[in-house]
Amino acid sequence: MWEQDPVTRAIIGVTEVRDADGSPWALGVEVNGFLGATPEVIGPLSTGTRVVSHFANASAERFYWMADGGVALTFDPLFPQDREGSEGRAATGKLRAAGFNLADDAENIDHPTASAFALAQHITKVEVTRDLLETATYELGVAPHPAP
Repeated sequence: MWEQDPVTRAIIGVTEVRDADGSPWALGVEVNGFLGATPEVIGPLSTGTRVVSHFANASAERFYWMADGGVALTFDPLFPQDREGSEGRAATGKLRAAGFNLADDAENIDHPTASAFALAQHITKVEVTRDLLETATYELGVAPHPAP
C-alpha cells in the first residue's frame, strides 16, 4: 500500500499494553508515517487522558506528551533543552533521568532515540521492548493524512 499511495494514507497498528500498575494503554505503531506525532491528530486523542508519542526517521525526531488536548511537552530529542509545553520546565528531572544532556550547547547525538523511549516509559510506566514490538498482535487500520 505504501508504494501505491505513500502520501495520503498511513497504516497504523494498535495493541493493548499494561503499565507497571496494570492499567491499560494503547500502543500504536506507524511505519513510514507521522500521524502519531501530528498535534492536530494526537491532541484530540488526548482529551480526558494522555498521549505520549515519539517520531523518528533518518533526518528528524520529535517527542510529544499531550494531556487533555494540550501540549504538556514537546521537543526534538537531539536538542531537549529547547522544549515547549505546560510541563516543559517541570520535566527537567524526567529528561535527565532518561539520559538527556540539558546543557545549552549540548547536542544529544549519542542516544536521543533511546532516551526518548526511556522518557516515554517514565511518563507512561509502559516498557516498550523489541520483543513486545515483534510479538504483539496488532489491530491494523488505514488512516487518512490530514489535509494541508
